[in-house]
Amino acid sequence: MVLKKKMAVICVTALLLCMAVYLNWNYQKSDGIPDLTVSDGGDIIDSNRVLGDLQYVSDTPDDGEVSSVGQSDYFAEVRLTRQITRDEALSILREGSSNTDTSEAARDAASVEMSKLAASAVRETRIESLIKAKGFSDCVCIISDSSVNVVVPSGEDGLNAQDVAKIKDIAVNECEISAEAVKIVELR
Repeated sequence: MVLKKKMAVICVTALLLCMAVYLNWNYQKSDGIPDLTVSDGGDIIDSNRVLGDLQYVSDTPDDGEVSSVGQSDYFAEVRLTRQITRDEALSILREGSSNTDTSEAARDAASVEMSKLAASAVRETRIESLIKAKGFSDCVCIISDSSVNVVVPSGEDGLNAQDVAKIKDIAVNECEISAEAVKIVELR
């Protein structure tokens, strides 16, 4: 009976976390944040331009460029949405870890997930700071279990292969993942 309760709590927590992510994604999509498409390879792309063996990802509207004020708002909005989603997930995990009716294993699992979220937040901040130190005016990084997405502003000519390589190098070193798991989205 106790095992069933443990599994039920873990399943409900996972379900609530998935719902929070879905609602956040749906909220972003409805607020005018550009909708990215998925290519046959599973990569998030809008323009499928390739620079050498590095994939270039563009998220430029067809009708013109976003002003620097619009870019600033975009980055602030994404950071805020990311923080709200993370706070919701942490709240759910805290409830699970502090609930005395849950098993020790379930509380430990919730603690491990909270630690992972905290580590991801630190890595995201570090990556963003290092990319800005390389000369980009702003950026936002979103880390998931299997990938790192970095959104950076670019000029009229877009990102060059050197810029893409710098960003990938930072993400690979900070997250200890393969370069293929890093997706760079350009915001013009």
